[in-house]
Amino acid sequence: MKLFKFLAKYTLIFAVVSIVTVFTAIGGATYYVLNHIHEENENNHNLHEVMKIGEGYIDELQSFEGLQKMLQNKKMPPFCKTICNPSSLNQDMLLTERTQYLTQFYKATGPQALQDPLFRFKLEQMGSVAKAVPDSVRGVIKDVLDKDGIKSKNKVLLALKVETTLLTELPTLSERLESFKADSERLDLARTWIKACQSGANSKKIMTECQAEFDTASH
Repeated sequence: MKLFKFLAKYTLIFAVVSIVTVFTAIGGATYYVLNHIHEENENNHNLHEVMKIGEGYIDELQSFEGLQKMLQNKKMPPFCKTICNPSSLNQDMLLTERTQYLTQFYKATGPQALQDPLFRFKLEQMGSVAKAVPDSVRGVIKDVLDKDGIKSKNKVLLALKVETTLLTELPTLSERLESFKADSERLDLARTWIKACQSGANSKKIMTECQAEFDTASH
């Protein structure tokens, strides 16, 4: 019994020391990254491009959140019921202005937008990304990418925020990525069905296939 207590005591001490060591290592690495990421960004073209893309995605997700709030109490027809409807979205504007254009389109057309297959497709697509990247992660990414903000913030506190978010979200990361992958596969099918409908394919057959795929996913 004494031996068990002795082993338990020192095992616990070892575990605590290990956890503290891991946190210290993560903290040191995070603080180093916060200190040097923007300096490296100015000298590394690839990193600069990656950071620009990251900023763009975070801005898109924030815009999409605003659109979601506008739509949250609206009654939408099932996605598959709209998939063979004609679309009046301007695809060039959709490519360049993305969520901003979707918001303008909804404000201009109202409930008709909810019947538009491309509008609904983009809602599904952006909704999937938003689920994969929760608010806490977006906030941290935005803080890290904000060069002027990093200068004015206490880097130790920001490093702690990064670590806390990382450790909080890490356990569900694998599940979110699997869900995102499954959503992406369904949306690839949906994109194919929309194109097929626009080319004059059998709309009833396509809607049945769509319902089988999306209804299964919702259960």
